[in-house]
Amino acid sequence: MAVTAHCSDQAGTANPEIKFLLNMQKIYTRQLTTNERTFLMADAICPPFVNQYVLEGEGELDKGRWQKAVDEASAANPGMRVALTGVLGFSKWVDSGNAPPVREVDGSAWGGFGPEGGSFLYDCLDARKGPTAEVVLIHGKRPRVLFRSLHATADGRGQLYWMKDIFRALNGKPLSGSLSTLTEYQVAKRFNMGFRKKYPDEHIPPTGRVIGNEPGVVWKRVQLTGKYPKILPQLCILLAKEAWKHANGVVRFGIPADMRLHDRKLKSTANLTCGVVLEVRPDTTPDDVEKEILRQLQEKEDLKLYRGEDLFRYVPMWLMKREYYKLMDKRHKKGLYNITAYLSNMGYVQMGPFQGGGFKATSFFPITPYAEPLPCFIGLASHGNEENGFFQEIVLTMPKIFASNGRFDTLLDRLQHGLEEFVKA
Repeated sequence: MAVTAHCSDQAGTANPEIKFLLNMQKIYTRQLTTNERTFLMADAICPPFVNQYVLEGEGELDKGRWQKAVDEASAANPGMRVALTGVLGFSKWVDSGNAPPVREVDGSAWGGFGPEGGSFLYDCLDARKGPTAEVVLIHGKRPRVLFRSLHATADGRGQLYWMKDIFRALNGKPLSGSLSTLTEYQVAKRFNMGFRKKYPDEHIPPTGRVIGNEPGVVWKRVQLTGKYPKILPQLCILLAKEAWKHANGVVRFGIPADMRLHDRKLKSTANLTCGVVLEVRPDTTPDDVEKEILRQLQEKEDLKLYRGEDLFRYVPMWLMKREYYKLMDKRHKKGLYNITAYLSNMGYVQMGPFQGGGFKATSFFPITPYAEPLPCFIGLASHGNEENGFFQEIVLTMPKIFASNGRFDTLLDRLQHGLEEFVKA
């Protein structure tokens, strides 16, 4: 099903109110980083490039109660109500003072396991005019709450932090709040771990070379019953085996990592995610993958920067987009990419904190940001308990040119079957 993103022009000048806020003291202000600028480019190329977390549950959804809670939680976490001002390397995120809106939609046609019937998933968030975050109350047979934020303004962990404060507000509890204006670049510079290696475009994709030229991305969610230990390492092995069915070549995976792990006192909703890169060879085991991830995190390799990356804040967006299209054309012709796939694991998410306002969450799943440059992206999360059982969520996202000719469903089926066999062994 073709779905069109509902977007507006983000190239306009900043709201005059934002410019006024810049001249005031003690207003939440954060520098736009190279990483976030890249996310803005992704939003322009493949909109909307947003974090989307869904809570499914039971009970009622009262818009008035939710808006009040969102107002309070966003005032305590002003990074969730920012708007962009300035140009190039002088751009900043500034607290607009306007809380993210709460809106209601009819979700009776959305099953929650793919994009069909969920047109609201494709509504854009405007970096300059705002809002850059929102809460969507989805009415249907099973009530759902969708939390969305422009990925250029927040990362997944940051959004989860905001979500928990919303539920604290719904329950009349004290809010945790977050006021840090540190960027991922500044946090990395604090630790001064040096520069990371930049790998050439030598990685083969999991489903083989591109077929066709249809734009856009497809995604599908699978919910598995039970516990799946070492699921991320196991998926790395399975994806590598699938890639080698199509070609011989190098397979590496990007694993996002939360920089807050290195500073437990740091409270922020901003993009504080870097990551590690690991190679899988034919003799690599899931234990090898797990040990390598832990080694890189312990040695703080996720805090390494690319040499000269801060200079890219001054590259015009039109030039970045032009070079992107040239680079992707080159990669498609060679069938080699800067990474094989990204895998992001939220880990075990407790449902207890997500009860309030007449609503009780029973499940959680992420819908990863859509990014056409990536051959494959997998989002993971688990939830549940001993009484009602445990569940593993898997969300596979892939550009249509990699997913065509039935390759998407074939890959998803093989991954699911491989994980089930691993658990039985």
